[in-house]
Amino acid sequence: MLGTRYPRVGRAVALSSLAAVLCATACTPSPSPRPQRSGSGSAAPASSAAYDYSPFTEQTYEQVEVSDDPTRVTRFLPELNVSQAHSMIASRESPREIPGPDPQYWMNAVVTLEQDSVEALAERVDPHELSTLPALAPELQQYVPEGCTFTRLPLKNATPVTGATPASADSFQLTAFSLSTGCSTAIIMAEIVY
Repeated sequence: MLGTRYPRVGRAVALSSLAAVLCATACTPSPSPRPQRSGSGSAAPASSAAYDYSPFTEQTYEQVEVSDDPTRVTRFLPELNVSQAHSMIASRESPREIPGPDPQYWMNAVVTLEQDSVEALAERVDPHELSTLPALAPELQQYVPEGCTFTRLPLKNATPVTGATPASADSFQLTAFSLSTGCSTAIIMAEIVY
């Protein structure tokens, strides 16, 4: 009888050890993933090395793809004649949180403008060259052409030329607009509330 008891005791000890390990593993909180800043861990593209950007501080909670569809920009800026656009739009809210009644998004874009838009905007820019460009998402910095000189377009001056008005029920607000007349390029930042 003793000989048959020890295997059961061994199994009982093994099972209780396994239960303790599983309980400890299940009860120990795993580190929750921190919200990633867009572009964290990636090196800046070579073409952006010539520019000094303000620190990019927007949070992204999901992977954000760069879109090359100009209508993502012209939907909110209908008066701009855009030949190329690279943009990112991302939610400011964590998917783990209960969404608010008005979801908020940020938008960054690098656009190539047609000459008529460049000329109309050039009349309204601040004549001082920017030493630091706006806080552009690192993924978009590669689309800023090398060797350009950028100036700031005061936001009050942008609205008549860009047509920046809320698109349907959406609320759109420009937060930064930088222009290079020589490169026909604009860097655009905005907030969107759907």
